[in-house]
Amino acid sequence: MSSGSKTLLIILLIPFLMGVAHDVYYNYFSSQDKIIQSKNLNIDPAKFKITDAGWVFIQYAPNTFQGLRSAAPQSVWRNGIDPILRLPTMVVGLIPFLIAFVIILLNKFLSHNMSVSHTKTYMQGKTNKSTYKRR
Repeated sequence: MSSGSKTLLIILLIPFLMGVAHDVYYNYFSSQDKIIQSKNLNIDPAKFKITDAGWVFIQYAPNTFQGLRSAAPQSVWRNGIDPILRLPTMVVGLIPFLIAFVIILLNKFLSHNMSVSHTKTYMQGKTNKSTYKRR
């Protein structure tokens, strides 16, 4: 995998990590009571709430949300945008990473036979010395 592909995947992983960090912060560090419970290790995994992408969108960018809602036709909103906004934020953040990862893997496997290794060609030429018949 090239360094450009690795860089792209790392950049596309950032939204997922931000979603995880937001959910951890919101569940364990958003109030003084939660901080005290976290320090005392009184953590109940059943109370961990995963935020939806739509809730995060409404909470942190309400004007943008209203603009998108008014600009999108009702059928597009109901069939395309609303199902995505109902997904957990971590999943929505992971989707671009997974798509790029699959494309990079497919590209690597499909173009494997087409690529020419210059190092391999050089080494074969170096080891297969020509022999001359001398009289």
